[in-house]
Amino acid sequence: MYRASTTIEENNYSQKLLDRFKTQRAAFVNSIVFSSTTAVGLEYRDLQITGYFQLIHSRNPTTDERAAAQLALKNGSSFQSLIAARFASAEFYNVNAPQIAGGTVSPQTWARAVYLKLFNRQPNQTELTNLANQAGTVSSRQTAVLALLNSAAYREILITSRFQLLFNRLPTGPELTAYKTWLATHRWESLITDLIANGAASPAVTSTLPRQFWEVVN
Repeated sequence: MYRASTTIEENNYSQKLLDRFKTQRAAFVNSIVFSSTTAVGLEYRDLQITGYFQLIHSRNPTTDERAAAQLALKNGSSFQSLIAARFASAEFYNVNAPQIAGGTVSPQTWARAVYLKLFNRQPNQTELTNLANQAGTVSSRQTAVLALLNSAAYREILITSRFQLLFNRLPTGPELTAYKTWLATHRWESLITDLIANGAASPAVTSTLPRQFWEVVN
């Protein structure tokens, strides 16, 4: 047309392109983050498994631990349930927690270590008491940590990390609110799919960021 495009035109037509190929983009991302059969899917899950073992135990998983985690994910387990199980383990309670939080092996030491790892802060007295009171068994510890991982506070951390990874920015207030609600009924992996497939936050959250997708992939 022998002229530069206007900002309005760029936004409008960028959004049309994003909408037209959203299904294909979502399918492609899902084939990576949800697959237990493709090489890239196994590789993605391997990276996530290694990441939470390093976070919790400061070591890589053994071959058997990695295989067990992969099988659990294939059978429908969530990442948060696997992470909660590692925080609840005897290894974390007896070995890692005292190294992280200081002090001797105890429910309070374990509770402090969990908060330091998940939220990068010490728990307040109420939080400490509530979590320590659930430290008596592996099962109760796992249930307690799973509740923290599914809390609004941890979902905010997860959402923020994904926005920084994909868009190199923080989510807005409305985006945080919308994706906290989203994660109440969706797996963690679907957050990545939705962000990449839409090119930014879902259009239901915001329709003002269509060019973000091109900035990510180029």
